[in-house]
Amino acid sequence: MAVEYPILAFIASLMFTVVILSTLFVYVYIVSEINRVPVLSGNADARVIFENAVVEVKIMHERGEPVVLQRIVLYTELGAIICTVSPRNCTTPAEGLMVTLKLVNIGEDGLVYPGSTSYVIAEITGENVPRLFSEGKSYDAVLFFDKGLIVLKYALAYIVR
Repeated sequence: MAVEYPILAFIASLMFTVVILSTLFVYVYIVSEINRVPVLSGNADARVIFENAVVEVKIMHERGEPVVLQRIVLYTELGAIICTVSPRNCTTPAEGLMVTLKLVNIGEDGLVYPGSTSYVIAEITGENVPRLFSEGKSYDAVLFFDKGLIVLKYALAYIVR
């Protein structure tokens, strides 16, 4: 048939090439979009040392676009401790508690880059610190980013009295 109608052979070859190239283009587009989505994970633990508590949250940004950490919520026995990163401000559920945030490998505006391991360390001081955590219970920590959030469980690692 190609010998009798060469234009049909040309059109069939052209259509085959268009189908293959468009499939390849769609595949590359989907893979590049998937790789842009941030993949975040983490873990956390808490320690009580005399009248101070430390909650350490480890954030692992595996791949994707950079994200901005906006807010951290730590749930305790007394309620939620809510901290914003920029500006650094924390509200506590009980009187007499003071929270200091330390950001390690995180920019001042909360920027976390792909491939990095970052830490958020919340140091809690005050007279109500021993009532914040109970042994054997687990608590939630929620980290809000501009492109998603992470929900973590943490428990009291140890107490020094």
